Amino acid sequence: MRQGILDGMQDMTLMEQLPYWAGFFVVAGIVSAVEILFLYWNALRGVARISRIAGIPLQDSQYARLLVSGMSRVALELPSPRHRIYGIDPYAQMGRWKLALTSILYRMKVGVSSFILRVLMRRVFGRMALRGLLPLVTGPLYAIWNAIITWRIMRKAKVQALGPYTIEFLMQRLEADLDRLGSTARDVILHGMGELIMRSQDAHPNHVYLLARLLDAFEVSDRELAIDWPGHRRKLDTLDEAETQWVLEIMTIATVLSGKWQGRPRRFLQEVHEACGATLDEERLQARRKEMLEGRQPT
Repeated sequence: MRQGILDGMQDMTLMEQLPYWAGFFVVAGIVSAVEILFLYWNALRGVARISRIAGIPLQDSQYARLLVSGMSRVALELPSPRHRIYGIDPYAQMGRWKLALTSILYRMKVGVSSFILRVLMRRVFGRMALRGLLPLVTGPLYAIWNAIITWRIMRKAKVQALGPYTIEFLMQRLEADLDRLGSTARDVILHGMGELIMRSQDAHPNHVYLLARLLDAFEVSDRELAIDWPGHRRKLDTLDEAETQWVLEIMTIATVLSGKWQGRPRRFLQEVHEACGATLDEERLQARRKEMLEGRQPT
């Protein structure tokens, strides 16, 4: 057995290799479990620190639980809850197979990816002449991999912590100009928000909070929305200039609130602009995103 390990196991039978690999997988599993626990602990600590630094603006509101729950899910790399939001199914436009696959990948993201990386590195470098340097090579690689995971978590936490500030700045301006929005414009905005949530295929807490604030501002009594974007899209050309500008402003800010402003959300925003007879201003979109990430009031 010792000679086989020193010279490589290519000449050993599967049964002869079995004790070695069984021991290796047990040790790798334990190390990965400890590593995962540390990553989660470190992520929760980092998210809590971000929350304190940001001074979450919802601490005394009815929506505080929404934000706290969202921040915790970010730290633990958990997906958004699989339930309707004000009658909206965020995953209505996602195939069942994709929804199931996404759920599985979320659970595998941290732990299994780290475990697989460890096994692959052992298999690759274990067959090389320099396999004695394996610990020196894989150690930094594991550290880099874990740093990437932690960076992604902190990035998401930052977006989620600063999003409510952007929403509050937006709502202050909107409420001061609310009399200029007719019932049609308000319906278009609400259905546009619902469509954006479905296009994003995620119930991001920032989107949920913005939708809730809009429902409050518009004094909507029925909180179960039956989204019909195609029908309301046709009403965009009936809005006056001020109403159109508010639709574009709200949809633009909403697009960057989840941090995922490319792909389907961006195509939806472009669709809204085209329906309004306007051109999507990429620089303005980038500016809105930068303002949110810096915690500055939209200009």
